[in-house]
Amino acid sequence: MPPESDRGLHWDLMLEQAGVLRTWALSEEPRIGSTIQGLLLDDHRLAYLEFEGEVTGGRGIVTAWMKGTYKLYGEDTTQFVIDLLTPNWTSRVVAAQREKTDEWQFQFDPIPSLSRGFE
Repeated sequence: MPPESDRGLHWDLMLEQAGVLRTWALSEEPRIGSTIQGLLLDDHRLAYLEFEGEVTGGRGIVTAWMKGTYKLYGEDTTQFVIDLLTPNWTSRVVAAQREKTDEWQFQFDPIPSLSRGFE
C-alpha cells in the first residue's frame, strides 16, 4: 500500500459467502499460534479471488498469498470458527468482533484432528 494509506501493509482474509467476499484486513501475516488484529472491510467482489496487480487510484498492489477452502463450524454476528485448508497450510481460526466495532481478533491454531496425525 502507498505510504499515505491509513491501512499500510496488510493481509486480506477473504471468505466467500452468499456471492460476495467477506473481507478483513489483517495487521500481520497469519502464522500458526498467532493472534492477529483485523479490521472488517466492505464486502469485495468475487473477481478479487483471481485478481493480482495494481489497484486503481494508487491504492497499492495486490499479491495472492494463499488460496484454499474453508469449513465453517459456527457463526453469529460477532464470532465464527473455521478451518482454513490449503495445499501448504491448515489452521483452525477463531474470530471474534471486539466490542461492537469493525475491529476483530483472529486466533490461528493447528487443527486438532490434524495435529495428532491419523489414528
